[in-house]
Amino acid sequence: MNCSIGFINPQSYNILEKYDYNLLGSCITEKLDVTYYCSIKVEKDDLDVNYLKIFKYQKYKSIFKLISYLYSMITLYLYLIKVKHDIIHIQWFRLPFLEIPCLYLINKLVLGSKPLVYTAHNIYPHDSGSLFRWAHKFVYHVFDTVIVHDETTKRKLEELTRHNKIEVIHCGTFNLEPINEVEVDVRSAIDRSSCGYVLVFGNAGYYKGSDILLEIWRQSGLDKLGVRLIIAGNGYDQFINKSEIPESVTLISRFISESSLASLMTAVSSKKVEMSRW
Repeated sequence: MNCSIGFINPQSYNILEKYDYNLLGSCITEKLDVTYYCSIKVEKDDLDVNYLKIFKYQKYKSIFKLISYLYSMITLYLYLIKVKHDIIHIQWFRLPFLEIPCLYLINKLVLGSKPLVYTAHNIYPHDSGSLFRWAHKFVYHVFDTVIVHDETTKRKLEELTRHNKIEVIHCGTFNLEPINEVEVDVRSAIDRSSCGYVLVFGNAGYYKGSDILLEIWRQSGLDKLGVRLIIAGNGYDQFINKSEIPESVTLISRFISESSLASLMTAVSSKKVEMSRW
């Protein structure tokens, strides 16, 4: 008898789509029937799963974005009631304090208490306040199993929640696809780094320490060895004053293409210098 799984990720686009694609591709068997509730922005839909592209909120802004997301959640709940999966697996929430109670009630009252699984990519949502964090620790007890990607996160989550069913499944690697030309400023940054460089990439944020990045770089002393720091990603201009950027630092404060990121990673690997995703 096959096991039916509802795999839910409202944020399944860009890098998170790749995460899902590689995860589902590595675990699908003929004994699993997977329905993938995902974004309309999913591009690769060649896995042996049932794709239901119900999340469209990324197309909108402000109140229309919220309305679209709520409509998609109602659509999701109707599908869950109709299909009655054996297991429901959630990757990310956008409105956890609304979605989780709804999911809990539907599961208890309509679905017959199916196993609920949640992958905790972070213990708390990014940049959340103390009240939100206090309330969030109770959220985990809605789920029968919580999946994390390392032992440290498991230990911290057990201390916080006293949840007795936290499983570690290590996050594997996935390949970037260099499908476009490498952007000019990225190529220039690589060419200037003859002695190697440290790469920091991803969206900026306080929880990542973006506000102290330059201070840490100065204290490292790597610039005295000829090593450069390349920072690539959205939002860094909110944390870093361009007039204070030292000569040893290249700032590309915007989203970079997958081809450019692949080129940066390949070059940093060949130069044998450390790389970090912030």
